[in-house]
Amino acid sequence: MKTKIKLFLLISIFGLVACGQSGNKEEKDLNKELKDVVEALDADINNLKESIGDKISDFEESYNAMSEELKEKFKSHKEEIEKQQQQLENKIEEYNQAAGEKKEELKAEIKQHKNALEESIETYKKEIKEESK
Repeated sequence: MKTKIKLFLLISIFGLVACGQSGNKEEKDLNKELKDVVEALDADINNLKESIGDKISDFEESYNAMSEELKEKFKSHKEEIEKQQQQLENKIEEYNQAAGEKKEELKAEIKQHKNALEESIETYKKEIKEESK
């Protein structure tokens, strides 16, 4: 009888150890997947920053190439674009400080700010083109 109890306890211990290791493996897999998602989000945000940086540079070059009269006329557009750029940069900074699911939410907000900024730049370009005619 004692042998059966010892055998039962030994099997139980092996079972618990095996389950514990399996759970640990699942946790490691989950952490790796989460890390992969965060890295992908970070890469998307970095690409977005580069894209917007290029567009802002183009915008600033075209603005600086204008005559003083046109600069004065489009000053409010420039200020609005700079304001939107600052809002986007603030969201990106908030994203960099966030963790997990919050990053996904912030990514959506960042894309909204990016789209608004791009739209403002496109509107500015159209108005410049019309003004040049």
